[in-house]
Formats: sequence, structure tokens, C-alpha cells
Amino acid sequence: SAGFDAADGDTLGECHVTPTGYAHMTHMLSSLAGGKVVVALEGGYNLESISNSALAVAEVLLGSPPPILPVLTASESATETVWQVSRVQSHYWHSIDPKQCEPKDTFEDDAISVTDMLKAHREDLLSKYGAYAIPFADDDLQAAFDRQVLCSRNFYGEPRLAVFIHDYGSLRAELDGHRHTYLDLDKSYMLDASRKLVEWLEHQEFAFMDVNIFPGRLTHGTPEIDLLKRLITYLWDNYIELSDAPDIVFIVSGSASVEKKIKAVVQIVGMLEPVRLPPSEPNIRRWFIEVN
Repeated sequence: SAGFDAADGDTLGECHVTPTGYAHMTHMLSSLAGGKVVVALEGGYNLESISNSALAVAEVLLGSPPPILPVLTASESATETVWQVSRVQSHYWHSIDPKQCEPKDTFEDDAISVTDMLKAHREDLLSKYGAYAIPFADDDLQAAFDRQVLCSRNFYGEPRLAVFIHDYGSLRAELDGHRHTYLDLDKSYMLDASRKLVEWLEHQEFAFMDVNIFPGRLTHGTPEIDLLKRLITYLWDNYIELSDAPDIVFIVSGSASVEKKIKAVVQIVGMLEPVRLPPSEPNIRRWFIEVN
């Protein structure tokens, strides 16, 4: 029943489901019944919204992949509604487990986020090399990147300094069954190749700074990329530039932007995504092409 009352732009439905959202729902439905899906148009009150949404659905049915969605977070009211609906529907649909839809705030005091666990793992790993977390005088950076930037004990004492900028690693998780979201812990793991790099830096007597760029908590209304730029600029101005090391090497896994005083950029082809350049900043794009 393909009703587009909830489509973005429908003033009667007053919801904001985008064509991309409908495309993803269609893609998920296509995994059922051997892909035999019938779509029957039955609602919607805005011709432009209906047209865009129907086109997105038809493209998926014809085999096109759905467009990439940005990172989304459900509102508190939406999460609560889904939970309440699941509690009622679970009496009639045994495949629905309301415990899997329970809002996090109902057990907030007992919940530990995966990012906090991975942060503790990284601190433990680098503590073996005497690394320590640095503080921030910037409240926004302190809230978002607390204990995510660590320096080696010889940070100001070596002629070579490596700045390693990365995310947490590749977390691979497998569910223990299809009816709930419990993880099969024996089959879930994290790929973290950065450990070998840190070992190599220590063996070669590099001073190093380990920068985890996954924001723990972004300030409301602050785009992520702007906060990351503030982080790198802050580290350069307050720590890196104060070093007497004549040789500074940036090693980046993920997306980052640093341009001053860099003589060359070396890209290593592998399984990770290539460096993504911001399309809105032509100066950075030109600079990157020149030094790469």
C-alpha cells in the first residue's frame, strides 16, 4: 500500500519522509518474498511529492540501489511512539520484540555506549607506551573529544613527530538471530590496524599524537566538519607547533584537512575510502592536487 501522505512537502500529512527514505523502505521490502513486491499507489495530496516519491520507489524496483542516507537520529517522541506501538502489536505479531524498541532513557543509568568502550580500549592500548590524554581549554572540544587525543611521553623530546588522525576502526557485528538486535559476541569484532602503526612509531623512536576524530558528543547546531577543523587547528596552535621537531608527519585514516607547512601527500591504496575533499572549498582542492 504505497501511500505518500507522509512525503516531505505534503501539508496534510505533515511528515517529512524524503524520496530517499521511500527508496530505502522499498529496498528493505524487496528482501522479502523472494523480491516479489507489488506497489499500489493509494494516497498523497501533493502531486510533486507523489511524483518524486513514486519515481524513487520505481527505480529501486527496477534494480537501482537506493541513494546514500546521511547519519540520522530518531527524535524522542518518535522513539517513544515506536516502542508503544510495538508493545501493542507484539500481542498479535510474535516476530516483534518490544524490548528491542525500548528507548535508551528507560535504562540510561545502566547503559554504556560502544564508543565509550572503544575509547577505554584505546586508552588501555596506548597506556602501554606511556601515552596520556591531553586537556582542552575549549569547552566544545572538551565535551566532544574528551580522552580522544593522546600524546606519547616523549612528545617534546624527539626530532620526529607523527600525528596520527583516525576513527575508531572498523567494527564488525553479527546478530544472534533475526528477531532481535542482540549481538553474537563470538562473531563480532573490531579491525584496528592502528596498533601496529603505534608499535612501529615507538620502535622508530618517533614522538606521536594519536587523534581520534569520532566526536563523542557534538554541540547542538555545530556541523561536524567545522568541529573537526577546530580540533585540528587547536592541536596545531597549542601543541604541535610548540614542538621543536623539524620533521612532522601526518598519518590520516578517514577525512581530515591540514594544509599549512605540508610538502607532500602520499595516498596508500587499500580497503578504506579515499580522502574526500570538501566540494565547497576550491582552494583546498587545488592545493591537494598540487601536493599529491
